Amino acid sequence: MSNMIKLKGELRTETNPNEVRDAGLLPAVLYGNREEIKENISFKLSKIEFEHTLDKAGKHSLIDLNIGNKNYNVLIKDVSKAPIRGTILHADFYCVNMSEEVEVKVPLIFVGETIVGKKYGGILVNHASVIKIKCLPSKLLDKIEVDLSTIKKISDLIKVSDLKHIEGVKIKEDPRKLLVNVTSIKKKIVAPAEEVDTTSKKAEVAQVKDE
Repeated sequence: MSNMIKLKGELRTETNPNEVRDAGLLPAVLYGNREEIKENISFKLSKIEFEHTLDKAGKHSLIDLNIGNKNYNVLIKDVSKAPIRGTILHADFYCVNMSEEVEVKVPLIFVGETIVGKKYGGILVNHASVIKIKCLPSKLLDKIEVDLSTIKKISDLIKVSDLKHIEGVKIKEDPRKLLVNVTSIKKKIVAPAEEVDTTSKKAEVAQVKDE
């Protein structure tokens, strides 16, 4: 696990979290694996470093968190934000047991190309951006790929059951859940209005309608 993202914090003695924020730091708490953590640990860390880590790791990648002279294998569990400005106010970290499975939501990445747009005028519709998995912490993924090249005609679709099997990883979603399908766009093409006899009482004009 040498490629784990590293993050450093320090034990927090301040009882008022606003004092931590005023110093440009972020108040946080660590809990979870009771074999390593007997009680919750309050600590603080660089807000900028945390934001960079959150962007990179999300809530699905293991982080090597150092507090004092000890390192913990953790996941970002929760992030509290100000309701209006959206600034980060507090972070929760969960210390995992490396021998116990965890459940996380992993981003779906859509790869490959399909010909349905050019050939049939279809539009791809994505119905999910993340998917829940369960595995040992050492098997955690940063993404799951969805191959769009398998869609070759308007009626094709991709469901959870169509995803490739990944050794040691269980997908905790309904196999019938729809991930991608194709919507067709059809228009009636209207011929230009023809010149009509001035004696005609009415000229019929076709209208373009989207079906």
